[in-house]
Amino acid sequence: MAADAVLFDVDGTLIDSVDLHAMAWQETFAHFGKRVDFEQVRSQIGKGGDQLLPVFFSREELALRGEAIESYRGEL
Repeated sequence: MAADAVLFDVDGTLIDSVDLHAMAWQETFAHFGKRVDFEQVRSQIGKGGDQLLPVFFSREELALRGEAIESYRGEL
């Protein structure tokens, strides 16, 4: 039986999720001891974690906790 319709959604098309992503990153940063202003985080949304995290964490911090940070954020 053929489908009558197909719905394809690219993140942010049907629901503006930028603020939700920013809030998740902000909560993640706080969990790992970084207090970052919402607007600072929001301005970075659209980057992958590999590009976003170095804006807020040093290389040393990322070497120690980078995987844990990304994992925590992924769970949110």
